[in-house]
Amino acid sequence: MNSKFLTLMICLLMGTTALAGCLGGDDETETENNTIKIGLLSPSTGPIAVYAAGFEDAAAVAIADLNTAHPDSVFELVVADSGCDGTVAATAAQTLIDSGVIGIAGAACSGATLGAIAVAKEAGVPMVSYASTSPAVTLADDGGLLFRVVPSDAQQSVALAQVLMVMGATMNDGVGVLYMTNDYGSGLADNFEVAMGGDLCAKTGYDPTDFDASTLATAVADCDAVILMSYATDGAAIIEELATQEFEGDIFGGDGIADANFGNEFSDTDALDGVVATQPRPGVDSAVKTAFTTNYEAAGGDAAGIYTHETYDAVTIIGMAALADSTDMAASIAAVGVNFDGASGSHTFDANGDVLGTGYNVCLFTTEETVSFDCLVTWTAADGLAVDTTVPFDGPTIKIGLLTPATGPIAVYSAGFEAATTMMINALNLAWVGEVNFELVVADSGCDGTVAATAAQTLIDSGVVGIVGAACSGASLGAIAVAKEAGIPMISYASTSPALTDADDNGLLFRVVPSDMQQSNALADVVTASGANNATTAVLYMTNDYGAGLADNFNSSMGGELCAMVGYDPTDFDASTLATAVADCDSVVLMSYATDGAAIVEELATQGYTGSMFGADGIADAAFIAEFSDNSTLNGLVATKPNAGEAPMAALFDALWAMNGGPEGAIYTHEAADATMIIAMAAATTMMMQAEGNANFTIVDGINMMTAYEPFEGASGMHVFDANGDVLGSGYEVCSFDDEAGVTVFSCSATWTQEDGLADNAA
Repeated sequence: MNSKFLTLMICLLMGTTALAGCLGGDDETETENNTIKIGLLSPSTGPIAVYAAGFEDAAAVAIADLNTAHPDSVFELVVADSGCDGTVAATAAQTLIDSGVIGIAGAACSGATLGAIAVAKEAGVPMVSYASTSPAVTLADDGGLLFRVVPSDAQQSVALAQVLMVMGATMNDGVGVLYMTNDYGSGLADNFEVAMGGDLCAKTGYDPTDFDASTLATAVADCDAVILMSYATDGAAIIEELATQEFEGDIFGGDGIADANFGNEFSDTDALDGVVATQPRPGVDSAVKTAFTTNYEAAGGDAAGIYTHETYDAVTIIGMAALADSTDMAASIAAVGVNFDGASGSHTFDANGDVLGTGYNVCLFTTEETVSFDCLVTWTAADGLAVDTTVPFDGPTIKIGLLTPATGPIAVYSAGFEAATTMMINALNLAWVGEVNFELVVADSGCDGTVAATAAQTLIDSGVVGIVGAACSGASLGAIAVAKEAGIPMISYASTSPALTDADDNGLLFRVVPSDMQQSNALADVVTASGANNATTAVLYMTNDYGAGLADNFNSSMGGELCAMVGYDPTDFDASTLATAVADCDSVVLMSYATDGAAIVEELATQGYTGSMFGADGIADAAFIAEFSDNSTLNGLVATKPNAGEAPMAALFDALWAMNGGPEGAIYTHEAADATMIIAMAAATTMMMQAEGNANFTIVDGINMMTAYEPFEGASGMHVFDANGDVLGSGYEVCSFDDEAGVTVFSCSATWTQEDGLADNAA
C-alpha cells in the first residue's frame, strides 16, 4: 500500500482535528516528502566568527545522526548568520522561519538570542540556544519558547571567582574586570562582582564594536589579575595590549574566549601564554558523548572547539521533539528535555527553559611552539575546583606528610588541621596542574611523643619529602628524633613549647607559631586586665612539654608567687582534686588540651566555683564546645591563640575556607596551610634546582630560601625563620566563650602584640 495513502487514512480515522496537522495547513513546516527543517543561528560574522565552523560542524553531525536513526524522515539544516548581534539575529530568525524551520538551534551570543526570540515567538517557533549564558535569558519575554542547554552565568561567575582566588591567589580588591556592555558581558561581570564580594580593583565596560584597547589595559594596570568578559576579537586585542603595556598579573576569561581557535585572533600568540578561561563542562562519558566525538572528528570538526557538544544536543532535541509531536513544539521540547541524555550531559529544562549543567572546565592556553589549549581542571557546584583525574598525568609526584592528632586529648581539632592541609594541597595542585602532583599522606600523632615517632617513621617509609606537624609539642619532639635521622624536615603548625627552640633536631625542625615565652606575656596581660594579680591567680597545667613550658613562663610573667600552681598528667588525672586545689583563688588559668580542659571546667562548676577562668591556645577553638555535656559551664571563659595579624593571605584563606565548608573558629588552620605551602614550594624548588645540576641542593635549603630574602607571606602572618627555625609571629587574639540565648558562641574581640599590648578590635 502507498505509504502516503496509509498516512492519510490514519489521519482520517483520527478525526478532522488531526487532519490539519497531517496535511500541514497554512504553517507547513513538514513537506510532502516528510522533510523536517531545523534552523541554526551561527555567528558566521562578528566577534566570535572564529568559532562558527565548530558550531556548524556539530549541527551537521546532529542532522546526519537524526537521519541515520530515523530513515522515514529527512532532516535538513538551514543555517543563517546571527552576526552575534540582536538586530542581525532577528532578521536571520525571520529568514529561517520563512524557510519553514520547525525550530531554531541558537543563537550563540546572548544578545543575538534575545533579539531572535522576539521574532521567533511571534511565529510560534521555539529556540534552543547552545551557548547563550546571560542571566537575562532566564526571564526573557519568550512566550515559553526559549530554551538553552547551557547553565546561566549566575553559576559561571561563582566558578570564575573560585578560579581567581585559587589559581590567581588574589581577593576582590586585586582583580580588575574588563567587560562588554552587552547582555553576556554585563550579566557575567555583575554576577562575578557579587561572587567576589564586591569592591573590585577595577570594573570597566566597553562596546565590543567600538573600543580602545590601550585605554582598557591602562584601567587595570595596577591590579594583580584581570578577567575578561569578552568575545574573541576584542579579547585578543585587549590581551595583546596588556602585553604591550607589560602587565605582569594573571589573565583570566569566561567562556567567550575558551576555545582553541581563540589563538587565531592574535598577531602575536606569545601574549596568550598562560591565559586561563572557563567553559561549560561536557557531561560524564557516555555512549552519546563518545559517538558524537567520534563522528564530529571524523567529519573534520575541531576537537577543542567550544560549545560543540551543546550545539549537537540543541539540534538533536529539536529533531526529537518534532518526531514526538510537531503540533506543539514547545511542549514537545520540554518533554524531550527531561533527563535528556546528550553529548553535553544529562539535561532537564526547568520552568524557564534553563538547565543546571554539569559544571565547568578550567582551561589553560600555552604557546611554546604552537598554541595549546588544555582543560585539566573542573569546577562543579557540589565539589568546587578539582584536578580532572580522567586526564592522564605522567609528571612527578611530591608526597608531603601530615602529623595530625586524630586520637588523644585534642582529637576534636584534628578535622580542622586535615581540612586546612587538604585544601592547600588541592590549591597547589590547581596552581601547578600539568607540572607537579602533590600528594598528602596523613598519620596519627596521638598528641604523644612515642606515637608520633612511630607515625613519623610510617610517613618517611611512604616517601614523604617533608612533614607538616605535629600539633602537640611533645609529639613534635618525639617525631623529630626519627625524622632527623632520615634527613626529613618538619614544620609544626601548633607546637608552641619553648623546648622546641633548642631541640636536638639537626636543623630540621621549624614552626610557624611563636614560642610560648611570648604567649605567657599575652596571657599575663589578659589576666591582669581582668583585675586579678599573681596572689589571686591559680594555674592548672599539664606536665608535658607544652603545659609545663607555658606554666613556667606564665608564672614568671605574673611575677611569681601565684595563688596555686598545680600540674597533672592529662592522661591520668582527677578533676575533682584539681578543682579543689584552686577553690580559694579568684582566677584559674588552664594550660590544658580539650578533653582534660573540659573535664576540669565542668568540675569547677560542680564545686560551685565562681571565679574567672582563662585558657591558652590549647582550648581556643570553637570545637572545644563539643567536649562539654553542659555548655553553660563554659560561659565567660577567655582564651588566647596566635593571631594572623595583617597576614597578606588571611582573607584569601578565609574565603576559600568558607567555600570549602571549613568550620568557623577552628584553631591553627591558617598555620597548617602555611606549613604545607612552605614544604611544597621548597620541595618543588629543590626538584628544579637538582634538575638544573645542583645535586647538593636539599629541601632544607629550599625551606630556608623561602624566608631568606623576604618574609614568607602566609595566611597566618609574615614569617621569617631564625637560626632555630622559630618565627616571631603577629601576636595573639583574645577570645571568649559566651552564652547567647542559650547557645555558646566562640568569638575573638581583642588582640595582643608585643609592641602595643592589649587592644580592643572595635576600637
